[in-house]
This record gives sequence, C-alpha cells and structure tokens, in this order.
Amino acid sequence: MMETKISGLTLRNPLMLASGILGVSYSTMLRVAKHGAAAIVTKSISRRPCKGYDNPVVVVTEDAVINAVGLSNPGVKAFKTEIEKFREHDKETPLIVSIYGSRTSDIEAVMNNLPLDMVNGIELNLSCPHAKEAGIVVGKKPGLVKRLLSELSKYDVWLSVKISPLLPMDRLLAIFERFEVDAIVASNTLPAMHIDYNTLKPVLSNVIGGLSGSPLRYVALAIIYNLFESTEIPLIGCGGVLDYRHVLQYLACGARAVQIGSGIMVKGLKIFEEILSGLRTFMENRGLTKLSDIVGVAHG
Repeated sequence: MMETKISGLTLRNPLMLASGILGVSYSTMLRVAKHGAAAIVTKSISRRPCKGYDNPVVVVTEDAVINAVGLSNPGVKAFKTEIEKFREHDKETPLIVSIYGSRTSDIEAVMNNLPLDMVNGIELNLSCPHAKEAGIVVGKKPGLVKRLLSELSKYDVWLSVKISPLLPMDRLLAIFERFEVDAIVASNTLPAMHIDYNTLKPVLSNVIGGLSGSPLRYVALAIIYNLFESTEIPLIGCGGVLDYRHVLQYLACGARAVQIGSGIMVKGLKIFEEILSGLRTFMENRGLTKLSDIVGVAHG
C-alpha cells in the first residue's frame, strides 16, 4: 500500500530522513530506521572535515527552525566508517549520502572514498543558503553545476539534486534532464535570521541561517507543483512536514516521497510512526490501495 518508486529506487513507504539532522553517526541513523523511515539521507559530506560555525547554530521558534550549522561534518574518510558500521547492523534500509563541493576534484575525492557498494544513492547539495563556498553558491552557477554532474555521471549510482527557489531553475532544469538525474528534492532552507528580544542582536553566530519548518512548506509545495508540470524527473518534497496531512499535500502536488528534518526537532522520532499511521488510515478510509493514486491529483 505504501510503497513508492523514485526512478530505480524503491521505498517501502514515502518517508525519508532529510539531510542535516541525525544523519552523521551510524547509531542515530539506525534509530531513525527503526522508527519507520524508509530511507536515510546523511548529513552533507565533504572532501575534508568541516568545523562549521560556532554556537549558537540553531534557533527554534513557535513554528520554525533557523539553523546555521555551516555544513559541519567529519569528512568523507571518517564518515566511511559510519557507513560501514551502519551496514553491519542494517543491510536493508536505503542509504543516500548527501555530498557537496565547489570543484570537480572535490566531488571526485568524495566519491572515490565512499563505499559505493554500501550506499543506494547520492544527493548533491546545491542549495544550502549559509555556506561560504558551497551549497547555493554553487547552485547559482549553471556552468559549475554542469561540471559537477558530469563528474558524477562517471559513477553508476542513483542521483538526486537538492534545490531551493533561489536557484536559476529555468537553466538548471535543462541540465538536470540532460544528465538524467533520478530525482529533484525541493526545497532546502531559505535565508533567514532571528533577533534576541532582550539584546536586540542576532541570535545565530553566523547571523544568517536557513529557515525550515511550517513557513517553508508553503514555498516547497509551490515548487513541487510547478516542477511536476515542467519535467518528468521524479520529485521529493522537503520542508515543514509535521503530520500526515502535510505528506498528502506534497503527494498531491506531485512528490513521490517526502523528507523529514525539522519535524523531528518538534515531535521526536515518533513522527515517522505517527505519519505512517495517519497515512494508512486515510488511504483505508478512501479505499486507496496504492500511494501512486495520490501523486499529482492536485493537477486538474
């Protein structure tokens, strides 16, 4: 009933862990899988270790999360061990490694150090809004994106790209189609900040962070809706998923799966089980036997 297919990747349900939360150690990834996530997307990994920004790096408000972690990660060589340990305990859950880099040599180094036989896919981060030389800085340069995808095309691996509405999608979409990417993930966080009411100063050490949570969902839904009418590339929704109704919204707009990140900060890992229960009840009450019956129904 809940199975979904995204190009060559088959998931037992449409819920995925989003990159950026709990996807950096094998133990936390195992916990996420045990709570019902059908796939794990790791934290974005780079060629070399990245310290990221100093604390504070996260602000949780009434209805949103703003983060400026700075793409901190242990580097691909250290992270390889986490993948190997994860696979010792879980050989079934699809594992998608999020990666980033600003040069083809960065991508080559990451890919050559990953145990590709243990992962099910790669997600190229083209849209982190607060990284200095990566993420959206790369995504705004179609020529560079083309070179990075050309490098990735050398590897026989399922590939998704993570975008935001701040990218030149009219130019990027043609590039994605040319290189036959397997999925587009929309959307990454948007630039945002928060001011402390007492000091009247920025809360985040980097001042500007990335906005996620409920406000992002409305933006991401529009992106998914428009992309569904513009391309045949499978879509994955991301942003502000807090309950099963939000998953239904993404599916109706055209997504085949959704990623959950900030919702975990609000509800904990039980969010996966709660959403799956709600989806199952909804489908049973409507007499729906396949998740695909919902995908794209918002269009005409």
